[in-house]
Amino acid sequence: PLSGGGGGVGGGGRGGRPRGWCGGAPGEGGGAPPPPAAAGGAAARAPAAGGGAPPPAPADLPAFPPPIPIQGWDSAGFGPALVVGSLSTHPPEMAAGGHSSATANWPKPEVEAANYLEAARAHGMSGADMLWLEMMKDPDHAPRACRAAAAAGLPVFLGMSFRIDPSSSKLVLFGTGENAIEASPEWFHGLVEILGDSLVGVNVMHTNFSTMEHALRFVRRDCGWTGPLGAYPDHGVFKAPEWIFYELDNQQAVDYVEGWVREYGVQLVGGCCGTGPGLITAVSAWARHHNASVRDRKHEDPE
Repeated sequence: PLSGGGGGVGGGGRGGRPRGWCGGAPGEGGGAPPPPAAAGGAAARAPAAGGGAPPPAPADLPAFPPPIPIQGWDSAGFGPALVVGSLSTHPPEMAAGGHSSATANWPKPEVEAANYLEAARAHGMSGADMLWLEMMKDPDHAPRACRAAAAAGLPVFLGMSFRIDPSSSKLVLFGTGENAIEASPEWFHGLVEILGDSLVGVNVMHTNFSTMEHALRFVRRDCGWTGPLGAYPDHGVFKAPEWIFYELDNQQAVDYVEGWVREYGVQLVGGCCGTGPGLITAVSAWARHHNASVRDRKHEDPE
């Protein structure tokens, strides 16, 4: 679930909602506003410039059931839930036992691009309100996925993945896990340009806790992104095809989140690979307290 409302940050929820997400506009210093309807809001589903309208849904699709009201979510000011589809550039057929995708078995570029477009349009036909791009992490595959997302006619969150290169200590695109392509504003703005009016927000995801602050600083300060910003870190390591879980100190994780909200105006918080319900419960408790304090301050000083 996402929010278009003001007042705080989100961190997951109970009561039948997916536990990875919760949202809202930050209540203090430097926060970004919620995405405007004119920028491709879910209700309008305006196609991106040059992308054309998505194909009509087949007549034999089943009717969608009415939404089930869940007490507490709307009353907290987060607004109705949205159905979000995901489109990822996770590499196919990675070598077993490691984290490198240098030898992944990618299809031909034109086939890959067609596959992304088919998947993106399938999300729209299936009733998704928004499309989240995930693991945009290189100069080759990420633009292909972005073009497909822009053509699908759904509002898009751009999800990017980073790591710190051990040899240079610089922020680099996650890439293959071995190469070291430095994160540059030119790369970021190239993806933003491809997405055009479809872009309504940015996420930093599949990026570990210690790298997340560097990546958020890159997005906000180096790239000048002032719109909605989310963060959902991973924890542990990937040894294809399995994720290896590491013990996570949830209080330390919450301390990280508090800093991201304060310093970079993060509005959406969750967890990626290697995180679990314990993290979401801890972040949700912090977010509820934070949001309540923001509302209290607004009541005390309405100006």
